[in-house]
Amino acid sequence: MEFQHPWYLALLFLIPLLIGWYTTSGHMKEATYRISSSSFISKEIHQAGTRRNFLLKFLYFSVLVLLIIGLARPRHVDQFQETKVNVIDMLLVLDISSSMLADDFPPNRLEAVKKTASEFISGREQDRIGILVFAGESFIQCPLTVDKDVLRNLVNEITVASKEYDGTAIGMAIANATNRLRNTDVESRVMILLSDGSNNAGQIDPKTAAELAAEYKIKIYTIGAGTNQSFTQIPGRGLIRNEIDEESLK
Repeated sequence: MEFQHPWYLALLFLIPLLIGWYTTSGHMKEATYRISSSSFISKEIHQAGTRRNFLLKFLYFSVLVLLIIGLARPRHVDQFQETKVNVIDMLLVLDISSSMLADDFPPNRLEAVKKTASEFISGREQDRIGILVFAGESFIQCPLTVDKDVLRNLVNEITVASKEYDGTAIGMAIANATNRLRNTDVESRVMILLSDGSNNAGQIDPKTAAELAAEYKIKIYTIGAGTNQSFTQIPGRGLIRNEIDEESLK
């Protein structure tokens, strides 16, 4: 509780002076009545008049006190405790090339990555997260947001790229993600790359793109999606050779 005009409260100090003035000037004298009745009735009427006189004066001063408080404009102020939160802006960079349909992670690599991404999103309550998907080209699936429900729904809708966009352009994906993160207004910016293959498309080498990200103080964390098997099964394509480039993903 605080007062918008607290100086009016100084008028409350005048209340005792007014009470003293009323008492000494005769305003608080007991009320009397001239009657020709018996002494018992006279006494009762006299006491009733005294009580009424006291009550009226009490109400008068109470109203005066409330009026002064009203002039001071009391108001309730919510107390907020400032808490410093280290917010991070991060982009999930997800590989959606056709090789993500390999079944060495049941039901396939893409579904395993989507599950991992959804669980990760649920654990980052304060951070802004965006989603970038890539194959031969890269696309923003969702800009940075704190709406975790939207993010999880969009992750669930991700499918592999169509044949015309197939490939694994890791360098282009990192460059695109860097462009999205470089001008955000937070100090900590992170890119999480989830891919199952080596760079085989695009005009930018992954190492060059990573150096560009480092210039903007963007950290890159990589997760390889795949096993150590030499070959894996992909529906409609049969057995293919695993091409996880661990050096590029470091």
